[in-house]
Amino acid sequence: MWEVHYTGQHPNKTFKSEEWNSKYTVVGYESIDVPAGKFNASPVECRRDHHGDSDAEDHRQDCVGQNVQGVFRYVPEVKRWVKSVEEYYGSGGVRNERYTGELESFKLAE
Repeated sequence: MWEVHYTGQHPNKTFKSEEWNSKYTVVGYESIDVPAGKFNASPVECRRDHHGDSDAEDHRQDCVGQNVQGVFRYVPEVKRWVKSVEEYYGSGGVRNERYTGELESFKLAE
């Protein structure tokens, strides 16, 4: 398990900054089939919270952004994830978006 916290400039000028707090947890090993082949992967669960801070009159308090939850199947031999599922939740706890991805092919540099 590891955590990453950082603050940076927000791309929307309404906010002065944005803060990301991420927590990653390796939850074991599993065999997984994707278009690029069959692999032994380490599922990594991710939970990320995002907040924006604003000085604008109508945004005096911290503005809660999105909460992200996901699972990435990481394969050490490939040196990256081979399958991912990310779900984005709004401040009301309702899922807004869901993205999935799978590795289709790869070639390791020698």
